[in-house]
Amino acid sequence: MAVPDKTENAKEHGSTDQAPTTETANIKKDSVKHDGIPATGVRVPFAQPVSEAVPSPQSALTPDQKSKYDDLLSKVSSWEEIPDSAKDKNSTSPIKDAERMWLSRECLLRYLRASKWQIAKAADRILDTLTWRRDYGFETNLTPEKISVESETGKQMILGFDNNARPWFFSAFFRVIYPFIDVDTREKIKFNENMRDHVPPQQLIKDVGGDVDFEYDHAAYWPELNKIADQRRHEQVDRWKRGGKKVGELESYLKGGQETGLAELEKVDGAGTAQGDKTDAEAATGEASKSDGAKGADDA
Repeated sequence: MAVPDKTENAKEHGSTDQAPTTETANIKKDSVKHDGIPATGVRVPFAQPVSEAVPSPQSALTPDQKSKYDDLLSKVSSWEEIPDSAKDKNSTSPIKDAERMWLSRECLLRYLRASKWQIAKAADRILDTLTWRRDYGFETNLTPEKISVESETGKQMILGFDNNARPWFFSAFFRVIYPFIDVDTREKIKFNENMRDHVPPQQLIKDVGGDVDFEYDHAAYWPELNKIADQRRHEQVDRWKRGGKKVGELESYLKGGQETGLAELEKVDGAGTAQGDKTDAEAATGEASKSDGAKGADDA
């Protein structure tokens, strides 16, 4: 069992960090106890985290990290064309809106941290990933119909949210690849622990210590998961467009955790400093903007 960080996008996993509503919408009315904990009949994923789930606040960047982030943002923002295939990187075509939207602030920071804050290495990795996504047909070929067969047995599934409002899932596969995972990522994956310490019991199945009597029914689960994913994806695309189609947009804005996007924040401070980008020194002297515990922001 693994408790992962945020999933990359809603189309893949139906991920969300939007303002929580009641989780009982997924449960038959006659199968809910008086305390609101699901009893029986749960066959579809929970659409929202419990109201008590609180996203972890972002860590402030040091002046050096902020400078490197700005350099990386400037570099990827300048990309007008990218390779269509890793086999022939000389064959390029214009970068698409979906690809620019994927280049969120948190995405860039993930690659910087994974590259030990080496700007050129981070940029190369990002470009390689974008090329791979094109090569693999990530936006066009990975349809629910094609993926459905992999989920028919319920061997890997998303059900609810952890205490930080992040989707969590089951997968035996993680035990195999765990030794090869980057040490920073490994710290976010939990095995053989008391899962009630990480996931609210009302969104945790009984098999691992929760209160949810879940029965995997692919015919019910799969359409509902994709319905949630499609809705979230549509909402995020709409926010990105309303925010000015910015590369480096805040995931907290895209996922509905805050109403203000990057463009508005840049207008407010007049210097292009997005919320969460204040340095540790500024935070220590009380000059940093108050953290809103931005939903959807990730310190991977």
